[in-house]
Amino acid sequence: MTVRWSVTFKLSVAASALALGVIGVLAETLLQAEQNRVLGQIALRAQAYAQACREALLPREDVFALHFATEEALKEPGVAEAGVVDLKGRVLSDSEPSLIGERVASAYRWLAADHPETRPDGRGGYEALAAIPGLAAVRLRVSQASLRLALAAIRRRVCVLAGLAGLLNIAGVVLLIARERQRLRSQVGRLVRKEVAREVVDGEIRLEGRRCEVSVLFTDLRGFTTLSEQMSPEEVVGMLNAYFAQMVRIVDAHGGWVDKFIGDGLMAVFGEVRGQPDHAERAAACALELRECIARLNVERIQRGLAALKLGIAINTGAVVAGTVGADRRLEYTVIGDTVNVASRLEHMNAVLGTDLLVSESTRQRAFRSFKFECVGPLNVKGHEAAVLAYRLLRREGAKPVPA
Repeated sequence: MTVRWSVTFKLSVAASALALGVIGVLAETLLQAEQNRVLGQIALRAQAYAQACREALLPREDVFALHFATEEALKEPGVAEAGVVDLKGRVLSDSEPSLIGERVASAYRWLAADHPETRPDGRGGYEALAAIPGLAAVRLRVSQASLRLALAAIRRRVCVLAGLAGLLNIAGVVLLIARERQRLRSQVGRLVRKEVAREVVDGEIRLEGRRCEVSVLFTDLRGFTTLSEQMSPEEVVGMLNAYFAQMVRIVDAHGGWVDKFIGDGLMAVFGEVRGQPDHAERAAACALELRECIARLNVERIQRGLAALKLGIAINTGAVVAGTVGADRRLEYTVIGDTVNVASRLEHMNAVLGTDLLVSESTRQRAFRSFKFECVGPLNVKGHEAAVLAYRLLRREGAKPVPA
């Protein structure tokens, strides 16, 4: 089963993904800026190297001073090679001593650099060139390995910062997902009980059912059709919403869940959730509170000059199959079985007998210690061959309210 994520959530995830991309781009930009800074420093160092070599060559060539200048140039972070050639391309000093006195074919490139510049050396690194006008030219080479070494510290800092930013962003996305799941569970929970809502949102709906014992409660408003004819559709909906809001609150308070709304009535189930061996007592306590709630509503309605509401309630206890039924495109979590049918038919008998709260023998047997009942005899209910022994649920027998 799939769940529709909200537009806000989708936009948030998209924004988070974009933020991760921006973080990556910024990290790369920072590294590139730092690399350009290192290369710029090396270009300035090449200019200083050229000045030191000029002083070593004038007024006459000082070999020791040239070599000292070369050694100093090699101390610049990232510099792997250093050298100086004269106008004829002869190496005067170099980080590789064996090249001294040799002529290099690339010397013209050095001599052509009439101002300091840094450019790729064709081997994956960079070289900084500077001319000594009328005398020679110098070259500092930065290899890929030496450049990486020079950038190692800033790279670590950038990676740590980018990683932290990424983790914070991921944490934000995880929080968004958790909040969105909670929002969806809350919304779906208005249609089904929270355990089912969790299965729907987590995509774990199972089509198979399981057998369990429950107490099923049905309610119905008597004369509602006639009453609704005197009201506008908006007034009918408003009244039903207010009525159902209180009914659902009471059912929830006693540990039941509303399986479905049926016109002006509802079907509630107690005991399907584990840990409710007293489901019959919970259903009976719920029924009495529903009766009291209608009595309070009627006081208000009569004071406003409105007709009183008449509520019919019935409870039956027995075995059902609880599970998801329907088709691929439309599923419903419910309980199915003869227990449900008898509870529904028993509720209809309230209109025949003039009662408002009937329970079956199976319900009475599980709740007789806490409640007072009055037998109304065996009843022949539609769709059920055997007569159903029914009782009026009168009141509590001094027991405390059933906890939710």
